[in-house]
Amino acid sequence: MFKGIGLNYAHELAKKGMNLVLIARKANLLNEIADDIKSKYAVKVDVIIADFGKGIDIYKNIEESLADKDIGILVNNVGVAYDGLKYFHEDSEENMCNMINVNICSTTMMTKMILPEMIRKKRGAIINLSSLAGIIAPSPFMTMVSVSAHFTLKLF
Repeated sequence: MFKGIGLNYAHELAKKGMNLVLIARKANLLNEIADDIKSKYAVKVDVIIADFGKGIDIYKNIEESLADKDIGILVNNVGVAYDGLKYFHEDSEENMCNMINVNICSTTMMTKMILPEMIRKKRGAIINLSSLAGIIAPSPFMTMVSVSAHFTLKLF
């Protein structure tokens, strides 16, 4: 049915009775996942639809949607990779910018948004997930994936 590391984090946190806020770009799938988690664990699950590839403008809506939430754990899990192997110079600027926005900017901006309140409350955790491509070297045909994953791994 559903799969992925982020989804497994959501289920494990919900099993422990934690309410969730799920953020992703696919509304139908995200709502289906939220309904599944609510029915299994009797927790509150809010949904925010956002495409992290769209640039900086999406973060105002996310911040407004989270304004009244007490965020205890931030799981930065969003990421994209190539559909297939390709030479660096053959990739489009659009794909490169999308990968930077999704793999690097999302982790940076979400952490910047959530961390100050965690510091103020003196509690909280941030979990950054990244691709193994960030530590495997060299990574021919996966330059952008490797660079963006490596950056995420080194962020903290």
